Formats: sequence, C-alpha cells, structure tokens
Amino acid sequence: RLKRFVGGKVPPGKALGLERLGWVRGIAGDGGMQQDLTLSLPDGPTLVIEISPGIPAWNPGHTETQELLAVRIKGATFGDLDAVTAAEFLLTLHTMTETT
Repeated sequence: RLKRFVGGKVPPGKALGLERLGWVRGIAGDGGMQQDLTLSLPDGPTLVIEISPGIPAWNPGHTETQELLAVRIKGATFGDLDAVTAAEFLLTLHTMTETT
C-alpha cells in the first residue's frame, strides 16, 4: 500500500482518463458504482486504486470528484517494480490528485 496519496481528491476527468492509459474500471458494486481502477502489468503485478464514491457504471459522464481510499500493488511490493514502472505510477498518482 502507498499511504501518501490516500485521502487525495481526484477530479472526474482524471479518474476516467486513466482508461486511456490502460487502466480498467472494476465491477459495479452496490448501487452500480465502480470503486476501483486496475492496471495489470506485463510481468504479473496489478496496480489498484480504490476510490469513493465511485464511477456510476450506468452513466460515467456523471462522475463526481473522487477520494482515493487506497493505493496498492497486488502480486508484488512497490520495491519489486522496475524503476520506470514505479516512476510512472507515482507520476500518475501525483498528477491526478488535487493539491490543497
């Protein structure tokens, strides 16, 4: 888990814009909200960003500002990532979150 970004605010366009970078929205849960985005890396690990309130599966165009609930890596640790992947992941998180 990367705690540094937890609580960060993500504008709707930036949350949805991750799909252009290969991220995939999760399965819709209660109320039809998709509350995670994942990116599967070629060498096995999966990057996961959990958001709230989530993206409405039935109408993504009405997405609200999101809060980052968790940032984690499944199948590896942050230190296991190669330097380029780690830097790109941190840059993605940094540029998508609003600073207050």
